[in-house]
Amino acid sequence: MRRALGAALLLSACSAETAAPEVWLVDSITLEGQPKKGHGIGFDLDGVDSPEGDPASCGHGDLLGLDLRTGVDNQFSALLPAMELVAGEAVHALVQEAIDSGSLLITLRLDPRDDELLLARAEGPALNGADGGLIAGQTVALDPSLPSSSTTARLSGARVRAEDLTIALPMTILGYDLPFTLHHGAIEMDRDSDRAEGVLGGLVSIEEMQPTLDFVNSNGDPQIAEPVRLALDANADVDLDEDGDCDHLSLAARFTAVPAWIYEEP
Repeated sequence: MRRALGAALLLSACSAETAAPEVWLVDSITLEGQPKKGHGIGFDLDGVDSPEGDPASCGHGDLLGLDLRTGVDNQFSALLPAMELVAGEAVHALVQEAIDSGSLLITLRLDPRDDELLLARAEGPALNGADGGLIAGQTVALDPSLPSSSTTARLSGARVRAEDLTIALPMTILGYDLPFTLHHGAIEMDRDSDRAEGVLGGLVSIEEMQPTLDFVNSNGDPQIAEPVRLALDANADVDLDEDGDCDHLSLAARFTAVPAWIYEEP
């Protein structure tokens, strides 16, 4: 019995050492509002469960997660309905168009040997199917001009959870380059052999967005820049430097991903 158990453990260890890393290519990102006021998707990114009116979150209360977890930080979900009133479905279409066109290719590489999750941006163009979406099983090359981020993931069956990631999401929207980065990022996903789906979240720095908004404003589009600036300032809900002013906006979104390969030079 002991010999059989030892052989099984050895076989399991060898399998983990020789198993190929999983690679996932994000093929959709979906922003969501609050299905019920005070409820939404996301993560506790600041370690504080803020009630409505809490000065620590500049008056913005945390959400109750759809899975009943408390302290969820996703203030963007309260801002989204106003954005939809102004821009309609373009709010969602712009992100998906960036993915399908290959300008926003996000890869997730999970190494079973040490449970390391590497999040990196890939270079376009990408291969699309008849429906316009990204094709599973394609090989992509990582973009060396954009930062990657890695952390140790926690695995529980088909579920993967990782925290303390930096998620670089620079995009070109309405002709303007947006240096959109999620700090203190978190990812939770379930996967099988064909597909992965889950939630990603993080904090957007208001300061990092200012140069782009200044550029947009100075180039004759104050009707775009000023409302966005005011909305960001009014909804910022995390004070990372603890100076009494909230300098980051929390955000979360659903995503799906397909299996892929990462090209590595020999």
